[in-house]
Amino acid sequence: MSTKKPLKVMINEHKTAIFLTIIIITGGSVGIFMIFDIINAQNPNRIILATTTSTYDSGLLDYFLPKFKQQTGIEVIILSVGTGQAIKYGEDGDADVILVSL
Repeated sequence: MSTKKPLKVMINEHKTAIFLTIIIITGGSVGIFMIFDIINAQNPNRIILATTTSTYDSGLLDYFLPKFKQQTGIEVIILSVGTGQAIKYGEDGDADVILVSL
């Protein structure tokens, strides 16, 4: 009998480890719940970020995103929705990155 874990289990464990590391580093206040394909294959100069309305309304993105675009040349399209919908966008592949409040 093989003791190897199925690939899906290994990927989920890897995502969990990344998530927990981010939570520890950020002190648990805000974390990236899941990271999907950062570079959109259709347009490598654009990523779609699904985030919560509270994060969007905080002004944090208005501060960081212009600097991010200036340094990388990558435009960030923001989808400001509820936590559940942001997570769903990520799961469905409709967002490249999700940022939710914890």
